[in-house]
Amino acid sequence: MTCPQCGKMLNPGVTFCGDCGVPIKKTEAQPAAAVPSPGSVKFRSLSLIVWKVLKAVALNPVEELTTVFKELKRREVLETGLVLAGLFDLCAVIGLYLILPRWAGQPGFGDILKLLLLGIVPSAAITGASILARKVFQSPAGTIESDVFIAGVSLVPTGLMLLVAGCSGRAISRLWHWSRCSRFPTRF
Repeated sequence: MTCPQCGKMLNPGVTFCGDCGVPIKKTEAQPAAAVPSPGSVKFRSLSLIVWKVLKAVALNPVEELTTVFKELKRREVLETGLVLAGLFDLCAVIGLYLILPRWAGQPGFGDILKLLLLGIVPSAAITGASILARKVFQSPAGTIESDVFIAGVSLVPTGLMLLVAGCSGRAISRLWHWSRCSRFPTRF
């Protein structure tokens, strides 16, 4: 059942909407809507927040990112920062996986696990530097959640660049190999 005014999902048997306060009339014609699980709602809202942050970073990081940051609760700031740090780590590992075979041979599972663990270092270093700067300069503003958010937001472009470099490097090496091994005659 949904609120006719704001569209929010309501529990069965409620008499008014908790968000907008509109009285809910009980009608038999309204079909009972499936109530989504709290985990799916939380995942959907977190993915929308991450999408808003990524869009703000890409379009106008100075103004839009500040606006998005101010709209978030402390827990959402922390979760978004962790997701963005994980996104950096994933992009960096895939990009490095595509780059490394040309220099060091094909990496195995242990090497990929080492890359994943190594990807945590930049995020931890930026978070630690932000915490240290706040302590040294005795700034009352800022929290550990905002430090994690800053680390995640600042590392995502680097991870995306590593991913693009890995993909384009792989494509260029394949083109080079194709041109060297093509069936075209080299002598006329």
